Amino acid sequence: MFKSGSFLAAMALAAIACAPSFGDITYLTQSRSASAQGASGGTVASASAPDFAPFNVRLNSPGGFPDGLGSEATASQFSTLAQNQILVQCKTSPGGSGGHYGLASSTALLTFSVPTNSAFSIQTTWAGANVSLSGPGVNIVRSGPFLTTITSTGTFQAGQTYTLSCEPVNEISAGSIRGGFADVIVSIGTPPSTPVNPKTSVAKICPGLTTSNLSVTNPGSGLVVDWYLGGCGEMPVGTGNPITVSTPGDYYAKTRRLSDGLRSLACASVSVGTYTASNPTGASVNRNNLCPHDQGTIQLSIVGGSGQFVRWYADSCSGAPIGEGVSISIPAPRRTTVYYGRWVNNCAMSDCATVAVVVRDCAADIDCNGVVDDSDFALFAVAYDLLACSDPAMPADCPSDINQDGFVDDADFSAFAAQYDRLVCP
Repeated sequence: MFKSGSFLAAMALAAIACAPSFGDITYLTQSRSASAQGASGGTVASASAPDFAPFNVRLNSPGGFPDGLGSEATASQFSTLAQNQILVQCKTSPGGSGGHYGLASSTALLTFSVPTNSAFSIQTTWAGANVSLSGPGVNIVRSGPFLTTITSTGTFQAGQTYTLSCEPVNEISAGSIRGGFADVIVSIGTPPSTPVNPKTSVAKICPGLTTSNLSVTNPGSGLVVDWYLGGCGEMPVGTGNPITVSTPGDYYAKTRRLSDGLRSLACASVSVGTYTASNPTGASVNRNNLCPHDQGTIQLSIVGGSGQFVRWYADSCSGAPIGEGVSISIPAPRRTTVYYGRWVNNCAMSDCATVAVVVRDCAADIDCNGVVDDSDFALFAVAYDLLACSDPAMPADCPSDINQDGFVDDADFSAFAAQYDRLVCP
């Protein structure tokens, strides 16, 4: 029969025997969780770590009230329990204002031991958080509201239990609630150097349609590059040099040593943008109120907006384009026409801006002087005698063909006579 003390000791030994050991660190217990609830008291978003595997979550819960106050609450945690390194990042932002406050938490509590006396370092970057590492011979505490980074060293004693905790502190300040942040890296051994020379194969992509390759200078033998999205050590996206991504954002690279799993303390970063097409504020034309027989050109120009280039259309914001460019020159139209211009890129188009080019309803003003008079009649008579617009002697564009049926005939004379009697073009 076991005595109670012997029983507890046996259970403790059994727990240690079942705990995962990833090298120089044996993990005994873990409690990692995050939750968020917006100021309006909506659905709680929550997650916890069921085992000792990497725990990577980013949660948000909408907030807001009819009075316009309140905002969403967010909480995130990115933690990896590696063979010779513990990486924990806890962050909260409860949101809220005007007496409406959300809730957010992100806590990590770990216990672990080492099989032999082991020198360690702990780098902590925090603002508005409580972080502690404690156990025999070790008592490191970080707290305070201001962004600070401190690195300390020490020695873990063989077979002893050590506890690491991380918890942001939410506090009301200037009428709004402020969250906290902590990034903790505990390393046994010397981490590798931070990657250098991060770059992209293309700076901008179309999300889901085109890609970019991310790379750094070759870190050397026995080292690989881990990539993260959104922050250093946050959401893992892959390992490689290069890697291919199809999502825009800020990417971060850490060097990882294969022999002991240690990652670099800092990251190299590079951004992948997305092509955008912002709406123009207007469009303009250099000449307007035109004669229907104007043989010159007009210049269309877009105002405001941005993109790769501007595409122009006539009569609608679609169909066959009539030209491309911030400003384009085209033949003057024969009838009143609305022109549409929009910014375009590889994967998006803006709304169209429009400009109307007015053509005077005065087709009998053949010489474009603003009146229908004897000079126009003389030109019409010459064309009337030629009859067919296809006749090589007919003036360009056959301006006397008022009804545009391909002939200068009696029907055109009737239309001409009506405008001749009116004299002045409208």
